[in-house]
Amino acid sequence: MARDEITLELSRLVRSRIDRRCPLWGAEVDVPTGREEVPIGRVDFAGFTPYGYGYGYVPDASSLERGTLTCYEVKSCMDDFRSGHGLNFVGDVNWLVCPFELCDQLRRAQALPHTAGVLCPDASWRRLLVKIENPCKAYSDIRRSMTAAEAVWRIAEANGKVNEANVDRDALLAPPAEID
Repeated sequence: MARDEITLELSRLVRSRIDRRCPLWGAEVDVPTGREEVPIGRVDFAGFTPYGYGYGYVPDASSLERGTLTCYEVKSCMDDFRSGHGLNFVGDVNWLVCPFELCDQLRRAQALPHTAGVLCPDASWRRLLVKIENPCKAYSDIRRSMTAAEAVWRIAEANGKVNEANVDRDALLAPPAEID
């Protein structure tokens, strides 16, 4: 398979996985990186699941703020991995999605991200399998770089659910002004 075909197939598998696991998700979601030289990056897929979500779930502020932001970065080959684009692991749970061969290359080169687990397709490319467990398991390990409200907003924005004409993005995402 060519690089672009691999990316499309991996993205299809992520869509299938995230659609089953996250009630709110988006592709190509802008996120704060925490780096001064590149303050806003983009994650391939981001999903949000409120705490306690399931049958009979009634949302409230606490369940939203305690929810889980899951980020997926899709990489098809070593050149893609080293391109300088992506690798924005800013969620509570982060996954690098790649072919098994790339996972093996990264493991041998000791280049695996420390804040993400690795998902690879099975032999038939029908589902994603955990190859390396996600290191962010405990609530105290959360590395989210934004509030839950901002995460939900950014996912909605990526899905085209925000009317840009009525929103001053800079004012909305700016830190709150100090009150005298």
